[in-house]
Amino acid sequence: MSRPPPQPIFVHYGFIGGVTSCEVIDIDNMKAVMIGTGVGKCEVYDAETHMLLRKVYEDPERRSISSVGAYDDMMWVHIRNYGVIFIGPSNETRHIVNLNHCGYCRVTMIGPALVYPDTSNEKHYLHIVSMISKDQVQVSLKQLPLSLTSVDENIYVGDETGTVTRVSLQGKIETEVSLYKEPVFCIASTTTHLACGSSKPPLFLLETADICGERRKIDYPPRQVLFIFLFSNLMTIRLL
Repeated sequence: MSRPPPQPIFVHYGFIGGVTSCEVIDIDNMKAVMIGTGVGKCEVYDAETHMLLRKVYEDPERRSISSVGAYDDMMWVHIRNYGVIFIGPSNETRHIVNLNHCGYCRVTMIGPALVYPDTSNEKHYLHIVSMISKDQVQVSLKQLPLSLTSVDENIYVGDETGTVTRVSLQGKIETEVSLYKEPVFCIASTTTHLACGSSKPPLFLLETADICGERRKIDYPPRQVLFIFLFSNLMTIRLL
């Protein structure tokens, strides 16, 4: 007997420009949802009450926000084709890390390490930068990265050829697996599994410990799937 689909505890509607990124963060020992939109607004909501807690950033040029997150006492906002802005508790800008164009691929942070894609002279890279020491590792990638996520100290990159690659925080390419004949447009993760999607069904669920091992296919629709894992880090704003 199949289990009923999980029910979200946070569903919020009415974001102008559409939601393009989100992250679950901790604020004062409570869960909050940090949301970025397609017109450059970033806000934080209480995960239980849905109340607006903070207006973090509003881009003067209304540029799309590709990814968001929190680090130390700061929040960060990744503006597509521009850079990552680190914002303090009083909404003051602390740092700006300028980035080159790299499609719609997001950035992420693992502890104090900022991980972001880059393309230069038609070559593709992954940069891992310590926000403390400013030390940097550059990883050469075979193909254009389109999606990425992190689990513990591992980075998972989906590219334009349908391949997912696991990279260590030290910059070592550990393994890769080919999933699709088309690009891997989205990756989301739990501590034990990766969910990968392309432009067509199915979704693939992989074990993070062995992405080359057993995989589970999820054909969608049915509608109850609701793209729960699609669009990197639950960009449909459904907190399960």
